[in-house]
Amino acid sequence: YIGGSGPDEAGGVSVDQDHNVYVLGNTQSEDLPTASAFQPTYGGSGSFGGDLFLVKVAPDEVISPTLLAIYALAYDNQPESDGNLTPYYYASLEPIVDASRTSPDKTAIVLADLDGEGDTQIHIVHQGVITPVLGLPDATGVLSPTLREYNMTDGTSLGGFLLWARRTHPATTTVFSYVGHNAPLVPAAEAALILGPGVRAARSNAIPVPTWWVAHPDVTDEHPRRLLSAYELARALEIGNQGRSPIAVLDLINCFAGSIEQLYELAPYVSAITASPNYTYLDPAMLGQVLGEISPSTAPRQLAQAIVGAYDAILPTTDHPRLLVAVDSAQLLAIKPAWDSVSGALYQALQEDFAGTRSKLENAYQASTKYDSSFCPPVDWSLAPPDALSDLGSFAQQLSIQFGPSSEVGQGATTTQARLQAAILARHSRDGIPWFTAPATPGWSFAGSSGIALYTDFQALSAHGKSYLNWQAHWYTSTPGSDNPFPFAFLRPVTTAYTWADVFATFWSQESVATWTCLPAFPVVQRTGELAVSRIVLPLPGMVTRNAPTTLAAEITTSEVADRVRVRFEVVENSTLVFSNTITVSDLATGTHTLRASRSWVPGTTGLYRLTVTVDPDGRYTEGNEANNTLQFEDTVQPENSRRPQIQAAIPNNQQWFAEPAISLQIEPVLSTQRAAQAIFPPEALAIQIYQHSAASLEVPIEVAEVRLPLTSFPTVTLPLPPEVKPGLVILHIWATSGRGAAADPIVLTFNYAPPEAQISSGEVHYYRFAGQVNERLLFGLESAPSDGVRLFLWTPNHYGLPDLQLAPPQTNSLLVAAPLSGAYLLAVQGQAAASSRYTLAVTLTD
Repeated sequence: YIGGSGPDEAGGVSVDQDHNVYVLGNTQSEDLPTASAFQPTYGGSGSFGGDLFLVKVAPDEVISPTLLAIYALAYDNQPESDGNLTPYYYASLEPIVDASRTSPDKTAIVLADLDGEGDTQIHIVHQGVITPVLGLPDATGVLSPTLREYNMTDGTSLGGFLLWARRTHPATTTVFSYVGHNAPLVPAAEAALILGPGVRAARSNAIPVPTWWVAHPDVTDEHPRRLLSAYELARALEIGNQGRSPIAVLDLINCFAGSIEQLYELAPYVSAITASPNYTYLDPAMLGQVLGEISPSTAPRQLAQAIVGAYDAILPTTDHPRLLVAVDSAQLLAIKPAWDSVSGALYQALQEDFAGTRSKLENAYQASTKYDSSFCPPVDWSLAPPDALSDLGSFAQQLSIQFGPSSEVGQGATTTQARLQAAILARHSRDGIPWFTAPATPGWSFAGSSGIALYTDFQALSAHGKSYLNWQAHWYTSTPGSDNPFPFAFLRPVTTAYTWADVFATFWSQESVATWTCLPAFPVVQRTGELAVSRIVLPLPGMVTRNAPTTLAAEITTSEVADRVRVRFEVVENSTLVFSNTITVSDLATGTHTLRASRSWVPGTTGLYRLTVTVDPDGRYTEGNEANNTLQFEDTVQPENSRRPQIQAAIPNNQQWFAEPAISLQIEPVLSTQRAAQAIFPPEALAIQIYQHSAASLEVPIEVAEVRLPLTSFPTVTLPLPPEVKPGLVILHIWATSGRGAAADPIVLTFNYAPPEAQISSGEVHYYRFAGQVNERLLFGLESAPSDGVRLFLWTPNHYGLPDLQLAPPQTNSLLVAAPLSGAYLLAVQGQAAASSRYTLAVTLTD
């Protein structure tokens, strides 16, 4: 029996090819059973009212609701950027795997594009099992094994992926989360026009394209360099919906997604949307945490409410001011006709009284609440004019005040507010000072804000002797053009002759303005921990000479695992800053690490100098003790005639693996710039310190041996490894020496020593580290005596959790690795139960 306690009437019955029965009818039952219904509760009224219902009945089983969670992780950022999301990939992926372990009714498909070329990858996650997919779907949704890189801003590619995901893993409810960097109101335009730089001619009667360019390095995708437009994302949704019901919730975890222009573009293809009109934040674990909390049987609108509520509960309550909203797509679409009526009335008022109407628009703009968009220097971080994004509800209210509630403008503004309120399913806000704005301390408050933004660039920024509008102004039009083929749908006329774009253009019609491209500096997550500069390692006292490249290094100590740590090296001579270099380290395990400046300091004068090393110079970490974040070292720069010998050293052909204890080195003396044919002070010998990691020194290698070699000829020198060197990673510090002393700095080289029949005891671990290039195929062979005496573990770059791959002889003695990323791979061989074992590790690069 299908029905409730009230009148139910079937109007039609249909059967599909799988013998499922569909019943369409009308009900006045307030308790009609539902499962994943578009409208889960009764909405009819009156004795002649009622709701339509559609019921699907399977011939042999109860159809249980299922959830497909699709994630698009746009983590392809510049590797050296502090906003690079790639280091958070595994921290994002593993909680999703954990959340799936006890949920057989949930499947997750994770599309991730990382910061290399050819490293876009898909994983299917179900009941704690993660399955990699070979290749990527093409534009038609067909998996192509040879396709390895996506442009995550291309709607055709994303649409093909969505179509493939929904076709291969059908579910009653689908949630699509897009995570990545973005800017406000990105148009469907050529990337070079947005990202510049350069001056380009403007179209007639249009605000010009950007003539200045001050962009933060982080865009949505680096390969190629692009930003995500609402038009391209809508294309992807349209392709992914082919022959299927709309996606239940579109979850946008990128800054500034919650504008009416962007949401209106996306609303036709999804039931509900979650977004933020301002900055939003990423806690990598929150994707999996939310997946664990939501239910497949929840209706789309309630599902969107649950998602934003969970995000708000997970994110910190302090230092992360935010406004998150869940939006009903159907109700949001009804906002445009109301706002178009406001626009038409304002346009007519500008024709009749330009100065008076313009003044009222300015007053409404000044009085309405704002979202950050003034990214051009000097950045003030305040939510105030000249920010171009106003809250739509607040701005509509101010228009009603300025023009009067009974005016045509006021009536349309009131209707807009009512429809806006109906569209917003949930709103979560936190006020406060954002952690990433230091030293500025703007107080962000979202009181009076509805949660949906509108572009209102009514106050120009003054710089370079000109007045500038935000770069979006050039594309804020309803007229298609060669550089704007698809204007925002919200700006295109439907039932009225004029839209908000016409009001904006008329407002600026009597002034000469330019545009300036400035992209936001994206925060990732605030970090906590204890960091310290424990010792300055280089330079050594008395070893710095004028005009000689000098390496700067210091030991940095962390009390817990630290991510994206910055270290700044500064040198002052005669009260003048002469050198400054800041490095960023992706991951530091607990312990002490020796870190070097990324370039050498070349002293130009003799005399006193002071080196200052600071960890976390911009205060991105919250620490209990910050007094030990800085350490100084003072010494004297020696005259040039006291220079020590200098060499260049390398391992021929960048060889990374050696099976024999004879290491070939290529040594060349550094020639003097004054006497090009002669060495500065010819090196006479090499002092080579050999370092290795051990179980007791995993963070900082320890010296295990030292070898001195006379230099009788160049360039080939053979280093015999002493017996103290064990299998594993070997680090050489090579010092050139002569009668003048030793070189100021050592040359550092690394390689792996993997001798045949290597001995290992139970529980002992030999660590190897090698550089892999994406798509390289490496074959690892492992033989041991006894046959089960060792196991092999492999970690891919940026992964510091459980091993990615394992090899356990004698079940299998070889492991073929197709490198998914370029970077440093860690390999470990561990002794098993036998008190002592011997193993032979062979590494081969295959085609």
